[in-house]
Amino acid sequence: MRIAVEEELGWTQYPGTRSVTIRYKPLLQGNPIAKDNYEMAYESFGPGDSFSPRHRHNFEQFRWAFDEPLNYSPKLDVPPGHLGYFPEGAYYGPQTILSGSHMLIVQFAGPNGYGYMSWEALARGASELQQKGEFVKGIYTYTNAEGKKFNQDAYEAVWEHVNGRKLEYPPARYREPVVIKPEAFPWMPVKGAAAGIMSRNFGVFNERGTSAYQVMIPAGASYRHAAVPNVNLFFFLSGRGTIAGEAYSPKSGVDLLVNESVEVAAWVDTVILGFVMPSFADQAGTGTG
Repeated sequence: MRIAVEEELGWTQYPGTRSVTIRYKPLLQGNPIAKDNYEMAYESFGPGDSFSPRHRHNFEQFRWAFDEPLNYSPKLDVPPGHLGYFPEGAYYGPQTILSGSHMLIVQFAGPNGYGYMSWEALARGASELQQKGEFVKGIYTYTNAEGKKFNQDAYEAVWEHVNGRKLEYPPARYREPVVIKPEAFPWMPVKGAAAGIMSRNFGVFNERGTSAYQVMIPAGASYRHAAVPNVNLFFFLSGRGTIAGEAYSPKSGVDLLVNESVEVAAWVDTVILGFVMPSFADQAGTGTG
């Protein structure tokens, strides 16, 4: 288990492939070269609104909206207190996220196993590409030796530069991102847990186990999270206490490795937003970037 406490971390500037107005605090990262790599970060937008053109990914995301709606396509938002699931291959955008917005983002490989390129690789690749071209509003533009101008999706250009091959997109299993309204899901007692400990499950999205859920722990109670064969990520939406003896606070992130069990002791009422990462135990090979 690893824990990252948001209030103890400094801000890092996001590579300017989509927008130059995003700062983030890196909370958790898997193995950057593994197929099951993942990243969790707390992001702040501004100054100025952040624009991205219509695009798609060969990986997946969860987005949690805090104080402002997170736009992802014209007239479509992830409202505050809602969770967005962005599946591989599905187009979305153009999007304009308002200055002053804050977001939790979790990024990871999709079920087709194309992997997930780390932000370190993204920053390195973007810096190298800027030596011969420029990134403008999510598009990479450069002119070749013959004077011919080329435009390409910014992330796609960096991915191909880092990996040395053409990016192939998986077919979209979902037509568009899925917006989840947590308050529409009932809290259910956790079987075998102390009274008052509740959970609600938001869905399992593919055969590799990718899913999202919440756990509510009242002050003074302890909750044991059972070992499972997938990596689990915790993000503490509220509360203070300890997890495996280490202190957590709001916006802390925790990753639990395969078959790892931990105990959460809540000092005050606590709500955990949990994510189950996809398992690729049946596949050989590495990921991207």
